[in-house]
Amino acid sequence: MLYELFSVASSCYYASKQRKPDAQRVRLISRIKELFSMSRGSAGSRRVVGWSLSDKPDTDLACRALEMAWEQRGRPKNVMFHSDQGS
Repeated sequence: MLYELFSVASSCYYASKQRKPDAQRVRLISRIKELFSMSRGSAGSRRVVGWSLSDKPDTDLACRALEMAWEQRGRPKNVMFHSDQGS
């Protein structure tokens, strides 16, 4: 069981599993979804080939994710990048 793995009492583990998400957790979940949308996927597949983390969704974040994707694909020549994400 997970509570044994983390060395906590089972009552603490199950109490935390049953409580409703608080405002901080809701913000974290929405932030994770936002960061996931900033990842760059390979055309024709759902595999993420480039990603980056930042405090704010800005141009630098998108550029770092794009550079990682470019590196992962072996720095291909004569490629075009298009995004409808607004970055």
